[in-house]
Amino acid sequence: PDASLLAYAPDAGGGIVVVDLTGKAKPRHIATKPVDVREIHFAPDSRRLAWRVDVEAEQERRDRIESLDLAAPDAKPAVLATGLPADVSFQGFGQDGKSLLVFAYDGDNSQLRRLGLDGKTLGQQAVSAFTDAILASSADRYLPSPANDTLVLAGTGVRPTPAMTPWLSDTGSALFLCDLGSGTNYRLTPRQLVAFFPAWTPDGQRIYFVGLKESPAYGTPHLYRMNADGTGLTDLGKGTVPSVGTRP
Repeated sequence: PDASLLAYAPDAGGGIVVVDLTGKAKPRHIATKPVDVREIHFAPDSRRLAWRVDVEAEQERRDRIESLDLAAPDAKPAVLATGLPADVSFQGFGQDGKSLLVFAYDGDNSQLRRLGLDGKTLGQQAVSAFTDAILASSADRYLPSPANDTLVLAGTGVRPTPAMTPWLSDTGSALFLCDLGSGTNYRLTPRQLVAFFPAWTPDGQRIYFVGLKESPAYGTPHLYRMNADGTGLTDLGKGTVPSVGTRP
């Protein structure tokens, strides 16, 4: 929450490196086997880090989610969930840091699943229960709100505007705020903007994302910021793949 830690997967050696941006501690390398790491997420209080490991055995992907207690200097990674198929992606921690949200893509039968830190399924919900007739894909994002466990920020496919069709090689993409409790959703981004790579602020009050305007064709990606209800949309200039922290 104070933006003092950075976690990333290095090109050389694999695994994860955790950097203390205050300079109080040396970078910490976390080895993984296999070395390929996918989604990386901090718990809301930043005391725990979790990630998905890309495991391929006998030409079949059966991934796993691992976690590390960052508050314990000598802690080793613990396996939280195993045997995950390739079409499952790790979306982040629940508000209390005691659960994980994963997206299981299966076309019209796609689901969100909440797992405990022991890997057991706490509950699951069909994506169709809280989204409209959208163009779902395995690249969709369903990021849990840091401030409310019933809210999810969804980045998913939509039909592009006519002006986008000549240059957009795939479907369009938009951001929605979904309420898992009521089964409702609200489109946050305008139809004239392709929106992807969303990120919450740690307090759940704002959203950052990458956007492409419908014109000019093949334009440059820009970073955008808006309030969690879609108001206050602001173009911040050129950029991609935001990740947001705060400082006291």
